[in-house]
Amino acid sequence: MDDVSSVLVPHAASPVEWWYVEGRLALADGTTRAIMIAVFRGPLRAETPAMAFVAVHEEASRNVHRRSVISPGMIAFMEDAINRVGARELPDVMLRIGKHAFRRIARARAADGLVVAATEATFVPSPFHFEWQGIELREDKTGIALRFEAAGCVYDLTLHPDAPWSDLPRQAIPVNLGIAGYRSCPRVSVSGDANGAALTGSVWFDRQWGDESQIVSVLDERVVLNGWDWFAINLENGVDLMLYQPRNLRSGASMPGFGTLWTSRGWQPLGAEFSATPFAHIRSRTTGHRYPTAWGLDVPEVGIALRINAEANGEIPVYGPMGWNWQSPVNVEGSMNGDAVKGSGWLELNGYGYPLAARAQLRFWTAYLRSLFTHR
Repeated sequence: MDDVSSVLVPHAASPVEWWYVEGRLALADGTTRAIMIAVFRGPLRAETPAMAFVAVHEEASRNVHRRSVISPGMIAFMEDAINRVGARELPDVMLRIGKHAFRRIARARAADGLVVAATEATFVPSPFHFEWQGIELREDKTGIALRFEAAGCVYDLTLHPDAPWSDLPRQAIPVNLGIAGYRSCPRVSVSGDANGAALTGSVWFDRQWGDESQIVSVLDERVVLNGWDWFAINLENGVDLMLYQPRNLRSGASMPGFGTLWTSRGWQPLGAEFSATPFAHIRSRTTGHRYPTAWGLDVPEVGIALRINAEANGEIPVYGPMGWNWQSPVNVEGSMNGDAVKGSGWLELNGYGYPLAARAQLRFWTAYLRSLFTHR
């Protein structure tokens, strides 16, 4: 197994980096909860711009508790990206109005679970330790310690990797994506408690770092906003699959992505010759955006053909100031080399909330006008 410290340590040369945990917890009373915890950072310094998401889905009651925290420095970091996009795409007056609208909406969304923190974050590299706004992630003698709070319940967890971490060679990732490194552990066992009540579980842990072109890039001398569709699949036969499909948010066209496959022979990088095709959508009652929630995944390189479906009422719409990030547990069935397979996993849809289409523009400016009267 990999040394935990080598996996968690921040990469100072990369201005953007994140730590992701998604999975399920089983409590002693027989109930289950899907969780998603994400920590993002901007340029690494003594006081680092940061953003963190926490979401807990109580599957029996279908209640979702979510919280998003963003630092002032991260808002400024995002405003800079808006400025670089808008400088090429918008008249100056529209750019100024758009930046002002973004700033007001970011600060007015507390009712939707978004909180603007008073301070930036601190990342201690060795031993790794992040603690900010009630979220703690750190290297532990027995694995990885994770502590967070949701709806008055404090979760105190220890994560134990049960499989080696993937370590994609740089040449396996398309250079235009701005991703300098990507590592994941698809099967991580969980022990701990929720307000003192014992629990167990299993999660997928992801690490990614690079630069801003993961979100904002240049194509044919035009600035392009990028989103992505991310699929993390655990099959019952012990095989694990991750596919990352980037997407041009203006045109909606997918771009070459990458993936990894875990079998008993170890990790195998996958090329971009896979397809991810949506065949059903829902409109979220929480965010108002429309999301593709059922997909066909074909990976001919390894003989995999799957259909995945977001679990009914399983959405965890965890999002930042622009309503961009949507998650859900998924059910999986299909075939691998001709044999029937089943499994479970996680779906992340990023960028479906950006206000580029006419309807999204209407929702964005409606939210802006409302913020003028609800947040002073």
